[in-house]
Amino acid sequence: SGSGLAELAIWEGHSDDGRAIVDRAVRELEGLDPGEELPLDAAEICALGLRLEADAAELARAARSAAGIQQARRRAEPLLATLRGLTGPAGDPGDAWTPCHGALGEAEWSRLKGRSDPQPWQRAAEGWERLQLPYRAAYARFRQAEALLATRAPRAQIQPLLQAAQMTAVALGAGPLRREIELLAR
Repeated sequence: SGSGLAELAIWEGHSDDGRAIVDRAVRELEGLDPGEELPLDAAEICALGLRLEADAAELARAARSAAGIQQARRRAEPLLATLRGLTGPAGDPGDAWTPCHGALGEAEWSRLKGRSDPQPWQRAAEGWERLQLPYRAAYARFRQAEALLATRAPRAQIQPLLQAAQMTAVALGAGPLRREIELLAR
């Protein structure tokens, strides 16, 4: 699926490929007629697009490139608007996935803006845990720990999140996520 390919591109560091996949999926969304059924991964694609732009903003920030940050923000804003439209009050109450992607997207947006907010990361992680999706929960817990670290939260609050995420990544053989977690733990 588009979302799977986009996520693979992100982990492999091929952000342009990931962006092309996201752009194509969003164009398809925009081309749908009112009342036409949305693709199942519509919210996921938007959240992944926001993740890509949050990564781009972090790189731009490290390079002290205000233009790079601005560009990431400009690309992210329509994705955020689309995602908020999907997770609004008109959403399907039987759909437990979309609110998780909504929380994830809001969390990535906070990361893009340079102040990663632990709250939406926690909401996303708890949602994925309820749905018994350990890999997704581990990614959100890793980002929650990272956000807490930036707010100078006590180590005792951060350590269990990182340990749980790391154990999941090891159990699932999720190498790239495991590396990120271990770098943060150091």
